Amino acid sequence: MASLNVIALISGGKDSFYAHLQTLYLGHRVVALANLHPPLSSSSVPNSPDLNSHMYQTAGHALIPLYSQALGLPLYRAPITGHDVNRSSAYEIPSWSSKIDETEALVPLLKQVKEAHPRANAVVSGAILSEYQRTRVESVCIRLGLVPLAWLWQWPFLPTPVPSSRGLLLDIAAAGLEARIVKVASGGLDERHLWGNLAEERFRERIVRAEYKYDIDVLGEGGEYETLVLKGPKGVWKGRLVVEKEERVKVNGGAGAYGLGFSGGRLEIFENDAGDESDAWKGTIKRPELWDEKFKTVNEAIKEGRLDCSERRLDLVWHGGDLQSWQAKPVITKNKGTLRISNLTCSKPGSDAFAQMRYICDSLLSVLVSLGLTPRDLVFTTIILRSMSTFSTINQVYGSLFEKPNPPARATISCGSSLPDGCEMMLSVVADLLEDRGGLGLHVQSRSYWAPANIGPYSQAISLADDGAYSAQTIFVAGQIPLVPHSMEPLVTGEATDSSPSWTSDFAEQVLLSAQHMWRIGSVMKVSWWTGAVAFIAHQPSDESHEKATTRARVAWKIWKQLHVGDDEENEDDTKNGNEDDSEDGWEDCDVWDRRYGNKVSMAPSYKHGLSSEIPDWTCLLPLAWASRDNASVVPGLFAVEVDELPRGCSVEWLSVGFHVRTYVDEDAMVIVDMRKKMPGDITGVQTTVGTGSEAKSVTFLPFRDAQEARSYLVRIGLRDPNLVPGTRAPGDQQINEVEQAIVYTSQPHLFVDTLAQIIPCRRVWEADGREIQAGVVMWKGI
Repeated sequence: MASLNVIALISGGKDSFYAHLQTLYLGHRVVALANLHPPLSSSSVPNSPDLNSHMYQTAGHALIPLYSQALGLPLYRAPITGHDVNRSSAYEIPSWSSKIDETEALVPLLKQVKEAHPRANAVVSGAILSEYQRTRVESVCIRLGLVPLAWLWQWPFLPTPVPSSRGLLLDIAAAGLEARIVKVASGGLDERHLWGNLAEERFRERIVRAEYKYDIDVLGEGGEYETLVLKGPKGVWKGRLVVEKEERVKVNGGAGAYGLGFSGGRLEIFENDAGDESDAWKGTIKRPELWDEKFKTVNEAIKEGRLDCSERRLDLVWHGGDLQSWQAKPVITKNKGTLRISNLTCSKPGSDAFAQMRYICDSLLSVLVSLGLTPRDLVFTTIILRSMSTFSTINQVYGSLFEKPNPPARATISCGSSLPDGCEMMLSVVADLLEDRGGLGLHVQSRSYWAPANIGPYSQAISLADDGAYSAQTIFVAGQIPLVPHSMEPLVTGEATDSSPSWTSDFAEQVLLSAQHMWRIGSVMKVSWWTGAVAFIAHQPSDESHEKATTRARVAWKIWKQLHVGDDEENEDDTKNGNEDDSEDGWEDCDVWDRRYGNKVSMAPSYKHGLSSEIPDWTCLLPLAWASRDNASVVPGLFAVEVDELPRGCSVEWLSVGFHVRTYVDEDAMVIVDMRKKMPGDITGVQTTVGTGSEAKSVTFLPFRDAQEARSYLVRIGLRDPNLVPGTRAPGDQQINEVEQAIVYTSQPHLFVDTLAQIIPCRRVWEADGREIQAGVVMWKGI
């Protein structure tokens, strides 16, 4: 992992200083401190505690200059200007207002630091759960070319020794940070809590009791309290802040809020201790483990041989000879609330990847405008490249389409020569047709221990709110590859070659990690049930017999199955004990900042659950399916698809769409998983459905051992392009086909050019348990 030169945003509070320690612990270098303070006109009164800013902590601002000497680092400060003009959780510069948002005060401050420290390339902040604060720091960092770091993001739900908000308080105290409360603004907290020491167990217990009685957040994430750190561990801190009692002035802020103003303070340098090692503090730092418990259990089962993923000869559906040439034809299909524009290409002779992407984007814009849509309406895109070497080039053009904070989720793969001749790429998109659906996006651009940061113009997930009587949402999750979140480097498992005896378990670890990313994102987005998944597997040139690719497909299936049925006893016990979350008001699932200020349901998961324990949510299954959950009868569909390359040279990429279901609305809104769903023409597949009748939404995975049979099926149900049927469409007419939507994964794309399907050309396809097929069809209905 390359070391970064980091600017530490400090507020004086516990979170920013613990994030500072995490930065050093990971081997990065902090080059400067940065802080925003109240304007001079406000701070000239010593006893004024703060500005009550929605973005910045300013309590204790008079003592901030002492931190420069305490840490031996240069400190840069600037006044806060502007107001909270944009109160949305996802930030964008408020072009609709002549007023300046207070977020923009960060821009000149960080520019000043960069000028003084040209090698600075990252910024660390103490964001834990608040989308509001994190997205604003990210917006500024990305514009200035700085890498945003938020090591504490989602910390209470990560696999730490005590995975909870209270656990983080323990971790901060264990690191040697003495944090004092300097402001309270919540029921259960009053002036008696001021100057309380969170490093003391007895005082922490007072905060915990207030949590139970008054439903406050023990970390103060909702503005319940703010802190000032007086000292940190030797080896990092050179001394402690000392504020005498007479220098602390109590201020009544009204409405139950109290704070401390400071008329003075000093730094007391630590005495030299010859026995104190400068790096001894690192032994006190807690760091989340890589694996959530659920995934750790599966990983151990594989390594111990309890989950059979060994090589096994199966009947191969292999097609020798050259791939038949084909030309992709764009199609537009409309479902209940979404529009799919598929198979956009450019085959102009001699045009390079940049020119082709420009042509495709211009064509897409033209189609969207003709339909009364804009790029803001896109929720998911699929980019298929001839070579991953062109990825950064096309990203520049593709990214120019999006100006909103939450661009569409995305999957990117390389299919090499399986693409049409002369085409460097193919683009397909899904657009939301319904206005004001209230969908949410998750666009985390900061490095953390949670999941990979977005390193391109895409969101981790986009949800579409339900458009009917049932409270169900459809969540599109971006393709996930096995990157270690805090380093953003591919997982190194020790796999040297495919001939290594442990290559299967090494590959399984990569499959597991990318699946864990998908689970964590899904949990934050409140996914109740996956509709199915596609595991893209990168081709290995050394696999001349093609058998190892089949084994990889089996690994993906075994893991997919185990993640759905492997922990059913624990889920059943939780339900019997009454531990399920049956709250109808949803407050447990709110960003605590939004709860207090924005009154919006946001991304933070419920405090009652860990990130990975809620998917699948067995309470959303109909009782008949519940009784069968100990076998494969409730495992959503899966296709394993071999392609040429994946981003960052990774071996696997998971892709899925989830349903969020509120089961208390109506039993008709519950999920049905049918492993033997009969489709027209006596075709059998795996179908996941939520709702009934006209309100039903379903995703069906249909495997075909014969690709010609798959094409015949699509034609039989009406998914043939009318433009290719003589006399059905006048040349040049815009054609929108109101039919079920289909995605075809196949090694024989030429068979499907006259259908209304999105085509994913690939090397090979497998269904459950590594059974090879010629075509895998995913049908969408009611979405």
